[in-house]
Amino acid sequence: MPEWAVILSICGLYLVLVLGLGVWSGRTVSASVDGYVAGDRTLGVIVLYFVLGASVFSSFAFLGAPGWAYSRGAAAFYIIAYGTVGMVPFYFLGPRARQVGEAFGFVTQAEMLAHRYDSRTLSVVLAALSVVAFVPYLTLQMKGAGLLLSTISDGVVPQWLGALVAYGVVLVYVFASGMMAIGWTNTVQGLFMMAVAWFLGLYLPETLHGGIQPMFEAIAASDKAALLDVPGLAADGSPWSWAGYSSAVVVSAVGFSMWPHLFMRAFTAQSNRTLKLTVVLYPTFQLFLVPILLIGFAGVLAFPGVAPPDTIVPHLLTQIELPPVLVGLVCAGRWPPPCRRATRSCTPPPPSGCATASSRCSPPP
Repeated sequence: MPEWAVILSICGLYLVLVLGLGVWSGRTVSASVDGYVAGDRTLGVIVLYFVLGASVFSSFAFLGAPGWAYSRGAAAFYIIAYGTVGMVPFYFLGPRARQVGEAFGFVTQAEMLAHRYDSRTLSVVLAALSVVAFVPYLTLQMKGAGLLLSTISDGVVPQWLGALVAYGVVLVYVFASGMMAIGWTNTVQGLFMMAVAWFLGLYLPETLHGGIQPMFEAIAASDKAALLDVPGLAADGSPWSWAGYSSAVVVSAVGFSMWPHLFMRAFTAQSNRTLKLTVVLYPTFQLFLVPILLIGFAGVLAFPGVAPPDTIVPHLLTQIELPPVLVGLVCAGRWPPPCRRATRSCTPPPPSGCATASSRCSPPP
């Protein structure tokens, strides 16, 4: 059997399993808006933890973050910083939003704000702004899924068909089970993605440099040593100032918990205690980024000059021979998680963290 067929088969099996899990998860959900959009407000700590994580981490986690480490060095730690402190406002605002949502039946941020200010126009404006912002984002994820299937099949599966198959599966189980499908598939996907991230984050430095410590020692002794100087490099390659670094963290953190697709998760929590505990535990999700950044650092000396930097992960994986079965698991582990639409004239949330590239996937043209 051709190598691409083995890889494609594993990805196909993964899609079937996710489809089954997604449809199965909605068997006990009520046939109401609360049941479909908010999971009957019954999500516990574990599922909510992964739902919040998947709401934040998109293709940037597997492409942008390693790209920052590869091109800007220590500046990439800004991502961990704002991801950790960005949830602080949600600890105080989330439980209050959950209580109001439960009392009035709100399932979206737009509904709550429209009620608070007695303005239907505000709800429509928020929905329109979200559509304008999120349609290109969703399109990017679909193109990524198509690129994945097209690349691993050596072009046998065209991009349009790959995108159709991948998002057809997502649409089926989200349509069937709504929020519960998102919750359980995000949990499984989150665990799988963490395993893939740690495998690659340890395997690539070991393969290319003999380990993590030798990798950083080699960078420190090279002409790329500036990458290890905190707070790293700015986008133009000059040293990033502490003022620039700090302001970037603050600005990102301020808007973090206000993202509609993340804010809406407050309406799904089982209780205030559940939501608060999840927020307290959430910073541990940033550990997922540690191996992701190690992947970027692994390419600094091994493959200099890769452009754009965001393609460093697919570039690394296309240069290193891995068994087809392992490549298939890596591809499956980075499959785009579900995306869903809000209802009742509310703000539609964006994709819940959709990875776009994978092993053996050439960078987009």
